[in-house]
Amino acid sequence: MAETRPSLPWKTRLFLAGTSVAYGLVRRRDGSLNRRLIALLDARAPGNPVPVDGVSSADHTVDAARGLWVRVFSPQEGAQQGRLPVIVYFHGGGFTFHSPATRAFDALCRRIARAIPAAVVSVNYRLAPEHRYPAAYDDCFDALRWVDGASGVLPAASAVFLAGDSAGGNIAHHVAKRAAAAGSFERVTIAGVALLQPFFGGEARTESEVRFGGVPPLTTELSDWMWRSFLPEGADRDHEAANVFGSGSGGELAGFPPTAVYVGGCDPLRDRQMGYVEALRGAGVDVGVVEYPGAIHGCYAFPELPEAEKITADLRDFVKGKMAETRPSLPWRTRLFLFVTSVAANLVRRRDGSVNRRLISLFEPRAPANAVPVDGVSSHDHTVDPIRGLWVRVFSPQEGSQGRLPVIVYFHGGGFTFHSPATRAFDTLCRQIARAIPAAVVSVNYRLAPEHRYPAAYDDGFDALRWIDGAAGVLPAASPVFLAGDSAGGNIAHHVAKRAAAAAGSFARVTISGVVLLQPFFGGQERTESEVRFGGGLPLPTELWDWMWRSFLPEGADRDHEAANVFGSVSGVELAGFPTTAVFVGGCDPLRDRQMGYVEALRGAGVEVGVVEYPGAIHGFYAYPELPEAQQVVKDLGDFVCAQLGKQIGYVKWLRGAGVEVGVVEYLGAFHGFYAYPELPEARQVVMDLADFVWAQLGKLRKEKMAAGTETEPLPLFVPSFPEELRPVLSSFKYVLDIVRNDDGSVNRSLLSELVPKVPANPVPVDGVYSSDHDIDRALGTWVRVFTPEGPHQRPLPVIVYFHGGGFAFFSPGIESFDTLCRLMAREVRAVVVSVEYRLAPEHRCPAAYDDGFDALRWMDGPAAAEVLPDVSAVFLSGDSAGGNIAHHLVQRAAAAGSFVRVRIAGMVMIEPYFGGVERTESEIKFGSLLPVVTEVSDWMWRSFLPVGADRDHPAAKVFGPGSGGELAGFPATAVFLGGCDPLRDRGVGYVEALREAGVEVELVEYQSAIHAFYWLTELPETGQLISDIRDFVWAQLGKCKGGSAALSICRRWQRQRPMAIDLDVAVKKGFRVRRGALEVCVDGATAVGGRAEASRVLAGGAARRAVFR
Repeated sequence: MAETRPSLPWKTRLFLAGTSVAYGLVRRRDGSLNRRLIALLDARAPGNPVPVDGVSSADHTVDAARGLWVRVFSPQEGAQQGRLPVIVYFHGGGFTFHSPATRAFDALCRRIARAIPAAVVSVNYRLAPEHRYPAAYDDCFDALRWVDGASGVLPAASAVFLAGDSAGGNIAHHVAKRAAAAGSFERVTIAGVALLQPFFGGEARTESEVRFGGVPPLTTELSDWMWRSFLPEGADRDHEAANVFGSGSGGELAGFPPTAVYVGGCDPLRDRQMGYVEALRGAGVDVGVVEYPGAIHGCYAFPELPEAEKITADLRDFVKGKMAETRPSLPWRTRLFLFVTSVAANLVRRRDGSVNRRLISLFEPRAPANAVPVDGVSSHDHTVDPIRGLWVRVFSPQEGSQGRLPVIVYFHGGGFTFHSPATRAFDTLCRQIARAIPAAVVSVNYRLAPEHRYPAAYDDGFDALRWIDGAAGVLPAASPVFLAGDSAGGNIAHHVAKRAAAAAGSFARVTISGVVLLQPFFGGQERTESEVRFGGGLPLPTELWDWMWRSFLPEGADRDHEAANVFGSVSGVELAGFPTTAVFVGGCDPLRDRQMGYVEALRGAGVEVGVVEYPGAIHGFYAYPELPEAQQVVKDLGDFVCAQLGKQIGYVKWLRGAGVEVGVVEYLGAFHGFYAYPELPEARQVVMDLADFVWAQLGKLRKEKMAAGTETEPLPLFVPSFPEELRPVLSSFKYVLDIVRNDDGSVNRSLLSELVPKVPANPVPVDGVYSSDHDIDRALGTWVRVFTPEGPHQRPLPVIVYFHGGGFAFFSPGIESFDTLCRLMAREVRAVVVSVEYRLAPEHRCPAAYDDGFDALRWMDGPAAAEVLPDVSAVFLSGDSAGGNIAHHLVQRAAAAGSFVRVRIAGMVMIEPYFGGVERTESEIKFGSLLPVVTEVSDWMWRSFLPVGADRDHPAAKVFGPGSGGELAGFPATAVFLGGCDPLRDRGVGYVEALREAGVEVELVEYQSAIHAFYWLTELPETGQLISDIRDFVWAQLGKCKGGSAALSICRRWQRQRPMAIDLDVAVKKGFRVRRGALEVCVDGATAVGGRAEASRVLAGGAARRAVFR
């Protein structure tokens, strides 16, 4: 049986807990709702005519008397591209809560509008219990009527989709039934229904309701209350509004639109939704279902959950798929041109199968080559073989002409029978490609059928490639060549690529880096589904393409010839060495299915291949500049070429060869366009890396100006580059700390445990790590959680004793963030991690936490821990924030006591340690307002922990300097990790200096843009780097104390780290070491000028990823 509690991020759990509390607060005992309180708790977003995330929104009244209105979301992308689909969206909330203005639904509809793109009409219907059944259904059907007449507000709404989540999904079902029965709309045609976890019910409990009925946000108690509030007085959950299964018959569902149902595996309603799908299928309705196994009810409202983005993508695919099943929508001038082209194609074909070339020359507009740049591109014609009439047109962009450009060999379309590089449409297309990438484009004039049948075109294409291999005086050094073509030209590109792969060793200059096929022209005797569906339309009707194959293939051959039906001949042997390929497909192209089959065949043969589909595109769309897909395909083609160059690092080599200073950062697991998906860690990293590059260049520029005596001002204050989508996490953290602190200075522990729940230890490995809890003192409530990485282990593992942060007042080893962090540390460092539960303030003030920490060490030293921790000869005391403070004081106690039997302290790891003082430091002033720990909260924590009446100069807070009362001599080797934007940074730096003055071996690592407690967010790159740095420190110390080579081996395993700007004057003065990949560049403070210059070169060149101050 699946687990009853889904695994969720802590911030999602926090929000769900807060929502559950809110649902309880706003419901009165008499069954009514406190709408005023709801208005305070339900965050709202106004309509905004200024595009936000590329989508504008506006509110429109439908019926003022009922308070019925809609919010229309209009995407910028696609707004000028013709008719957009219209999605009429009904929000969830159990018929009782929320509106289109609720921030979560405003954001959801905005995402949907942008992703598809589509116009989204979100309906504000009347809510229960004030307005019971059927008020919501009436309002939403009337909203659909409004859409039918809203020609001035919405795009031509011939294709409308009904969609809704939870109760909104229920409404969408009932509105679709009414619409199917009414059938009296003028403009609206309902193309599909999308139900996101629809809210259905029934008296008998289902298995999923029993299993997940206690999981927020939709508990059984809340669900039952919602039905009682909405259904007619006295009705139960078997009412037809709730239990729609019984009414799902062929009669009642006649004409019901195609439907997609999205189901969560951990949703109490899962079984009802699956039953609904079966009922629709039984009634003959076209229905599909997508299940997200770990998803809770309402998962789409939480952007941090992977299912939220997946649901949006799946909804987009459903809408686009249904749109593609209809005939393409084209501007009138495109239709006119297609009609004229069709007439011309008939006129020039003679009955004997020949072609009237003179008449073609009259119909077909031509463009001459032009040495004067047009749109930034010049063109020249060059003869390859005058006997065959084989020539090429070379397009050379002005931009980028000073360096080596990629070369694209382009084969035009025309069914092997029409057109040339001089045809105006292909001249324009090649010019656009040359300018957009930029690249040199070589458009080939091959011989045409029926005068020259197979294999003439392939021979000419291959000979053009041979000409390029020797055209040193015409083309740039053509080491990276791409073969490209559209329609029949795509077919030619495939066959030329096969020949070239077989003859790869015979080219002197040419290396084929990729193949680009735009709607390639393949065939076969058996008709495909897309050929049947779209074969009667322009520009490529079945009759025309059959004639083209008869004209090109050898006499007597049919469409299963290897030139047309290339699928049968695609094998691993025949395609050995075939280049990486991109295939561009039109959703309304008769050849679509053959092209998709080609892609699968290439994949089956082990060829790296990608496919891009334009759902509403016709065959040859790229020749019509007025179509949006024509512009997009040029961009996508350019992206593919640049991606291939980037993979080969060829582009970087060209730049370096031209003397350009260049660096490269590779994201190994990233796909093309990853930066457009903010949920991916690479998307966040690339923004940070871009910021780092900019700041590094500013630093270089400043140094150059200072050397010239023209710059004296320092750089502007660095502002931390924190991912926008994670900022709400910080706000939530601050919100929690605010609401759990009572006015009398106490903490509401009950509320805190609900908002920040704990996760249990798990004896089954999770991410390769076991965990178990062990009591130290039950009377005091102290215990430890031990994290042990899976074996086998070749030697005893080090032990890291970890004290969690929280200002001495909050949290526990059991909360998800610290459980995850310690698990990560155990796995990556290869160490046993002992996370200590100590007593918290203000109930237990100083020195309670220190006493509990020391008792944990005593427990480890004694026989009780011998089975759990057999080897404690290499112990590292560690902690973050207040936990770092505790680790410091325990080292002091341990040094003074000196009475451990088994425990040997090998080092100390301090992560942004929490020290204090009455006088504010510069970093406290500068960053004291940065979340998550602002100055006010920090001061409250010290007041709660320190003895009553003590100030922040107490020895517990002020651990170094005059009046600190603490001895630092005898401390073990220490690593201190600081955030450059942490208010506590300066105190950490001062602590390091104090340790150095006391003769302690200490290493300081600073992450320039990191805030306080950044390690809570494992998605941040600094968190991964921190764990890596801790690993290196721990094993380096083990190498020293055990005489092994661990330090050297670990040093060679340093991963790529983010660049950071460093003040060289300070760095060299203090002395530093820079790690660069597997290398170290060490600069001593007394090094001569030459050493300093070398340090400057290393840092300024962007190779240094981190500075470690000694």
